[in-house]
Amino acid sequence: MKSLLVPQAWPQLLSACGYLLLFVLLMYRRIPNDRLRSWILIVPVWVAFMFSYGILVETRVFGELIPLTVCSTALILEELLVARMGRVNALEESEVAPVTQPHVVGLADGERDRAAA
Repeated sequence: MKSLLVPQAWPQLLSACGYLLLFVLLMYRRIPNDRLRSWILIVPVWVAFMFSYGILVETRVFGELIPLTVCSTALILEELLVARMGRVNALEESEVAPVTQPHVVGLADGERDRAAA
């Protein structure tokens, strides 16, 4: 708890797990694996215990969270990438216009029919 009172320690606390822990917690619902998503729910309990008994300015304290954070981040980024690729493919398919015959300007009706043929 003392670590929160020292502003010099804040960057180190935020850099835990490569600054990805907050991203994972914010994007929690995008994790496709149910088991991994349920393990994320343990993080607040872990934080409560570490604030009470751990020395949070030590980097090794976060060692247990690194594999969980990395796997969650990889799955979230994969989901975001797949969703974006789906939107791009849908946009490309909708932009395909049917091919029509060119309209010839400045010709009389009979000449226009001959030019189109």
